[in-house]
Amino acid sequence: MSGSLNGRTAVVTGAASGVGEAVAVRLARSGAKVVALDLDSEKLEAVTQRIRDDGGMASAYRLDVSDEREWETFDPWLRATHGGLHVFVGNAGIFDVRKVEDTTLEQWTRLVRVNLDGIFLGTRTAVRIMKDTPVVEGTTHSIVNISSVGGIIGAPYGSAYHATKGGIRLFTKSVALECGLLKYPIRANTVHPGPTETPMGGQLLRDRAALTGSAETDVHADLLRLVPLGRLGQPDDIAGAVAFLSGPEAGFMTGSEMIVDGGFTAR
Repeated sequence: MSGSLNGRTAVVTGAASGVGEAVAVRLARSGAKVVALDLDSEKLEAVTQRIRDDGGMASAYRLDVSDEREWETFDPWLRATHGGLHVFVGNAGIFDVRKVEDTTLEQWTRLVRVNLDGIFLGTRTAVRIMKDTPVVEGTTHSIVNISSVGGIIGAPYGSAYHATKGGIRLFTKSVALECGLLKYPIRANTVHPGPTETPMGGQLLRDRAALTGSAETDVHADLLRLVPLGRLGQPDDIAGAVAFLSGPEAGFMTGSEMIVDGGFTAR
């Protein structure tokens, strides 16, 4: 337990697995009281129990990030239960591997609802609560939205996904500027993971292999060749960046983007 987030409440969306789970665990180990959000109640309870077994503080709350009514219910619950909010991590997201010519409006809208609307609704809720929450030890509150290297560069077979991740990047910059202008004690930054070993990352490889008629091992090998560090990212790699941006050490960072990709976008 580093203690850098002692006395703070942190909300993490998409916390039932992968990067979200790693972030929830890391923030709890830094002393935060974590509220883990996801649709998968069973996995979510397992994650929060893991945190409690590790000596941390965590609670599970089932929530659909794309449902405005659920966020409106969550807001008063969080205020009543925790008294405010200091850290918000917008992590929940989905992907779809598909040619743009084969993408239906329904498929496009599904990604936008989860990846972009979910970030908007969660961030809006966070700002509304954070502006009323006293700061701890003079440290501003922190919003960290998880984008992707796909929010900086494009790639084939993922137009809807890239559009949403690019939207997260500029949306969060605008929130950072707005909070500064309004003198709210809130910083807002994005983290951009590269290829990462998670359940969703594995499914993406399988779907891309199926679409292109390639062997999954070949797709994996091709991806590794694009990473100068020679390995895929791990959820803990991303969690470390999020923990840094959430804490006092990043107190002068807002409107920034942190790329955690093993050099993938440095070419």
